[in-house]
Amino acid sequence: MLQFTDLNDILHVVHIRNVTHVQFRETPNNFVVSFHFIGGQYVVPATVNAETASFIAEKLVGAIVTGK
Repeated sequence: MLQFTDLNDILHVVHIRNVTHVQFRETPNNFVVSFHFIGGQYVVPATVNAETASFIAEKLVGAIVTGK
């Protein structure tokens, strides 16, 4: 599970085993991270700061390496 809070103070809990891919899009002041889920019809975008975007990327890479 991946937990983070977006810039709107909304807590997200993402079960990363259900994620097919993640997109990081940089905007002038922050990042939009979009989680795409199994089934292809479900996308959850979240606007986060650079620190949170880096945290998410590190956790995702760690999940790929460890399988968790």
